Amino acid sequence: MQTVSLIRLWLVVVAPAMLMAQTSAFEVASIKAVPPSLDGRISVRMSTDNNLLRYTNVTLKDIIAQAYGIGKYQVAGPDWMDNERYSIAAKIPDGLGSAQIPAMLKALLSERFGVKFHRESREMGVLALVAAKTGPKLTPAEKSTGCHMSNTSLMSHFTCQATLAYLAEQLTARQDRPVVDKTGLAGPFSIDLQWSSDSAVQVDTIGGATLLQALPEQLGLRLESQRGPVEMLVVDSALREPTEN
Repeated sequence: MQTVSLIRLWLVVVAPAMLMAQTSAFEVASIKAVPPSLDGRISVRMSTDNNLLRYTNVTLKDIIAQAYGIGKYQVAGPDWMDNERYSIAAKIPDGLGSAQIPAMLKALLSERFGVKFHRESREMGVLALVAAKTGPKLTPAEKSTGCHMSNTSLMSHFTCQATLAYLAEQLTARQDRPVVDKTGLAGPFSIDLQWSSDSAVQVDTIGGATLLQALPEQLGLRLESQRGPVEMLVVDSALREPTEN
């Protein structure tokens, strides 16, 4: 009787732990460098469907942020980590879901990119993405597939199915300081956001709204200046060209 109980305990506690240890990496992962865009337009996409993870036009900072559940602004490292882009297609082991993806991304970062880092706290100014007085104007989306970004000399246009945390990441690249999602809304949402340059001359010419105007008008959100300590992941070393699978 005692032997049966021990077997049951092994099946309930030990076996799942062994399975997780064996499946903490993708079955196979293809990583390809993406050449620079000739027209300057970049469409970043992140999706997981049918046990396949597909990332398109992502930077190493994008991957690290997804793996460790942090914003890109919390990742510091060499300048090329903002410019070099990759496309990743990876097979998720059967029986595992989205909850295990961060662990598999961490393994990929270590094994293929040789990422080594340390953590530290830095004081900095941030822009908090919060609800406007009128309240959020957001439409829920079935799944998160990322953002398509279109930019011209006069206009910027985001079309997204993504969380507000991801939207904040995209807005950070267009601000002089990090944009942090503090809405408390989980998402994902269908987002259509269009705004003009902050130049008064261009705004008058095309009749568009600045980003600060477009956010409350189109999404019921606004940016609020704040300052405080931010936990950073500082990359000490990483491979610009990932190793083969």
